[in-house]
Parts: sequence; structure tokens; C-alpha cells
Amino acid sequence: MEGRNEKRREGKKEEEEWKEGTRRGEKERRKEEEWKEGMRKGEKERRRKRNGRKEREEERRKEGGRGMEERNEKRREGKKEEEKWKEGTRKGEKERRERKG
Repeated sequence: MEGRNEKRREGKKEEEEWKEGTRRGEKERRKEEEWKEGMRKGEKERRRKRNGRKEREEERRKEGGRGMEERNEKRREGKKEEEKWKEGTRKGEKERRERKG
């Protein structure tokens, strides 16, 4: 009798250990699955952004040379303004030096 009870207790212990291990394994699988899902969502987000960028570039190309001309014109205007600013700064430097000297 005593031997049978002990075997049953040992069997129950082993069963509990097995269940605990299974629970741990399930937790790990869930974590891994959640991580994979997060990666998939991130990839979807990156693809969506990339596609949006491609669409905008296509629209610019469809507009053709007009878009390029406008951009070039803006760039030229920016350079002219920068030159004026530099020139003004140089004059200011000259004036400051003359006042000191």
C-alpha cells in the first residue's frame, strides 16, 4: 500500500512538473508570436511609407519638366539671396574693421 501511494505521489509530481514546463513553453511561444506579429506590423508600416514615397515620386515625374524647372528656379533664387547675404556680411566686416582701425 505504502509503495503504491508513493509511486502515485511521484507520478503526480512528475505530471505537475510536466504541466509547469508546458505552461512555460506556451508563454515563450506566445512571446515569440507577439514579437513576430510586431515585426510584421513594423514591416507593413515601412512598406506603406515606402509606397507613399514612390507614389509621390511618380507624381513628380508625371508633372514632367515643369516641376524640375520650378525647383531649379527656387534653387537659383535661394543662391541669389545667399550671395546677397554674404555680400552684406562682407561689407559689414569691412566697416567694422575700418571703425576699429
